[in-house]
Amino acid sequence: MKTKKATLYSINYPEYESDWENSPFKKNSKKIKFSLLVFEINNRPVTWTEKHYLIILTHENRKFWLEIETSYFKKPLLVFKEEKKSKQKKAQTNSITLVNIGDSCPACGFPVQEKDLECQNCKLHFN
Repeated sequence: MKTKKATLYSINYPEYESDWENSPFKKNSKKIKFSLLVFEINNRPVTWTEKHYLIILTHENRKFWLEIETSYFKKPLLVFKEEKKSKQKKAQTNSITLVNIGDSCPACGFPVQEKDLECQNCKLHFN
C-alpha cells in the first residue's frame, strides 16, 4: 500500500456478484472439485489448496484485491492487484417525458399558474 501511495480505509470480503464485476481475479464458480488424492482430518475431507479474497478500500477511493492461496505445509501465497476501472455507462439523454401540468404541481399537488417555472412548495422545475 505504501508503494501505491494509498491509505487504508477498510477491508471487506467479496459478498455479492457486483463485487466481482471489476475484479482483477477470476471468480471460481466450481462448486465441486474432483481429485484422485483425498486427505481427511478428523474424518472430514480436506482440500489441498484454497483461495480466499479480500477487498481493500482506501481513502483515495481506490480498490485493491488480495488473493490468499493457502496449501498445507507451505507459506500462504499473496497476490495484490488494483481493481480494474469500471466502465462508465452512457447516460441516456434522448428520452423526454412531457407532462401537462394543468393547475397543480404533479409532485405535491400545490396550486401553480401557467407562468410559474417551479413549484413554490416542493421546488420542482417546470422546464
